[in-house]
Amino acid sequence: MTAGVLLAAGASRRMGTGSKLLALVGGAPVVRHGAENLLAAGLAPLVVVLGAAEEGVREALSGLEVRCVRNPDHGRGMASSIVAGVGSLGPEVDTLVLGLGDMPGVRPATVLHLLRAFRDSRCNIAVPVYHGVRGHPVVFGLGAHRAGLLRLRGDAGARSMLAAHAADVLSVPVTDPGVRIDVDTPADLAALQASGVPTERHADRRVGPKATDRKGENG
Repeated sequence: MTAGVLLAAGASRRMGTGSKLLALVGGAPVVRHGAENLLAAGLAPLVVVLGAAEEGVREALSGLEVRCVRNPDHGRGMASSIVAGVGSLGPEVDTLVLGLGDMPGVRPATVLHLLRAFRDSRCNIAVPVYHGVRGHPVVFGLGAHRAGLLRLRGDAGARSMLAAHAADVLSVPVTDPGVRIDVDTPADLAALQASGVPTERHADRRVGPKATDRKGENG
């Protein structure tokens, strides 16, 4: 069984006021776009990890087939939300798609492409790569990496897992700029609101240590 975990517990500190997850892009909250895209890829169950803006995120996801899990330790960093999400999955789940709630533009077809590549390989981790830069979501084989994910600590997300198991990581080239585009700042949000969807122009603007290579706030 393949499940999804969407991290949506962070405090949006770099946004100033309000939660970036609840900001509207194309008429819907950022976090709803992320959840709908993973659901459209057929992920079930889809677990959404909540924290700082719990009630608002619950409302934003109203009507979607998701299972919400609260992370009372979300202030300790993204790793605590990964632990909460993975810990909620039963032993029947052998494959995990780990996504970030502040990335509204990941195409469902990209998730399916990533999963196909993962299943056709002997690797137990698969990462999308757009123009040479790693992004999200990341696929994990839980038979090999469930215990490691549950031991994560701090605010670096799963980055340490990729570093520690470099030989087990499959890099999957994709044509989807959405795997690199997140919403961290008011400028990020304004750029997405202006276009409604991620574009090549936005992706090329974000060449720094984003996504899997960054520290995150949406845990």
